[in-house]
Amino acid sequence: MDTTSPAGVGRVLPEPVRRHLVVRCRSAGLSAARDLVGRCCRLAGLRDEAEQVAVLLASEVVTNAVVHAETDARLSVLLADHRVRVEVADGSPRRPLVRAWTDDGGTGRGMALVEALASRWGVDPSPSGKIVWFDVVDPAPCPTAGRGSVTPR
Repeated sequence: MDTTSPAGVGRVLPEPVRRHLVVRCRSAGLSAARDLVGRCCRLAGLRDEAEQVAVLLASEVVTNAVVHAETDARLSVLLADHRVRVEVADGSPRRPLVRAWTDDGGTGRGMALVEALASRWGVDPSPSGKIVWFDVVDPAPCPTAGRGSVTPR
């Protein structure tokens, strides 16, 4: 696991694009989080497969924040050179666990999926808790990069 944020990321647009969304604890904001990440992936020019990975992992990390930290989660999405970085901040300093799971277990797969599918991921401490982040990099981006809108609803 890579636990440090990489220094400097490239850009896919003339200006860096960063979008934020607060998912309230015990709310139905997970759908809005998935939608925002998907729209950002399309704007960054990621192929469908990479977009699906980013949306799945964002869903897992936001769910972990809301369920285990029992606080609001702040989702941030940064677009850069055929890469989407997703950061989820919450109010708990406890690091997420990558668990070994069994076929009959109903939970516990989220961080194992992040570890298996993200290009990079890590956890950074913050003054109010922690930030779990991951990158999804598409080495063969879509030729329609830069099309679409990422304005949250």
